[in-house]
Amino acid sequence: MQPPLLGEGGYEVDRILLERTYALDAIPYTPTQVKNRPKIGDPFVKKFWNKEKFCTMQSPRKISLIEEWLRRREDDALKDNPMPKAIVIGASSGIGRALSKHLSQKGYTVGITARRMELLEGLQKELPNPSFIQPMDVTQIEESARLLEKLIQEMGGVDLIILNAGIGISSLDLLWENEKKTIETNVLGFAALANVAFEFFRKQRSGHLVCISSIAALRGSGPAPAYSASKAFESNYLEGLRMKAFNLKRDIFFTDIQPGFVDTDMVKNDKAFWIAPCDKAARQIYHAIERKKKHAYITKRWRLMAWLMKIVPSGIWKRVR
Repeated sequence: MQPPLLGEGGYEVDRILLERTYALDAIPYTPTQVKNRPKIGDPFVKKFWNKEKFCTMQSPRKISLIEEWLRRREDDALKDNPMPKAIVIGASSGIGRALSKHLSQKGYTVGITARRMELLEGLQKELPNPSFIQPMDVTQIEESARLLEKLIQEMGGVDLIILNAGIGISSLDLLWENEKKTIETNVLGFAALANVAFEFFRKQRSGHLVCISSIAALRGSGPAPAYSASKAFESNYLEGLRMKAFNLKRDIFFTDIQPGFVDTDMVKNDKAFWIAPCDKAARQIYHAIERKKKHAYITKRWRLMAWLMKIVPSGIWKRVR
């Protein structure tokens, strides 16, 4: 059945319909679909529909009726298409902060974690959609795993978990304290939280786990041996989980993000180049997540550097400082 003619003032009603429809990013309506306009068969339209009366009605009254109908359609659509939910581990600054804001702007309910509560509260005020906060220190292995389980429960489940917490400490003198901190955060803390995420997605039979690793994972690093080794661990651990999910026949996706230099507190190196703003990095990471890519270099130009790193002979690589 064709949608009713709107009569005099119909252009204004159509404009309202289109504007409201375009605003509903989370609802799969398009302006060309007939369902964007009220149909005679719609229960709400049936209640108020009288062709002659509607066509002679003044535009403000028409618009109010259409807007009421749209509100009801929005409520129904949101029930059928609930907001996706994501958790960002390590969200207080840098890539994690930018990603949290980008996800919220894209319609996600976001759970954010970090060590400092005041930074989480500040970030939460900037998020346009509902959010949850959970202070967490990933070096407290058992406690952080328990807190992640608690956050997932509070959010009523989750679709996407991004493991971004990590540290990078230069260790020119190979101080064990620095190496130990890196291993506790990037290896033990990462593995514990990845395990919690995998187990939840396994029971749910679906989900998406994202690891923010580093291009440093490709080769060993003399200035920071534990850092490059820990990032290689993250990438390989994620690949192992991908194999497990495949053998279990679970619809779980895994994305290994390997950034080059990004403008964060960790990048305080005079030799750094191609430094990307956090917002640009977050947009490209989101694009990789949206496409469910298995792997992505951030930014894209770092694919060239990755290729060079892989082919440089060991005799030359060992001279890199």
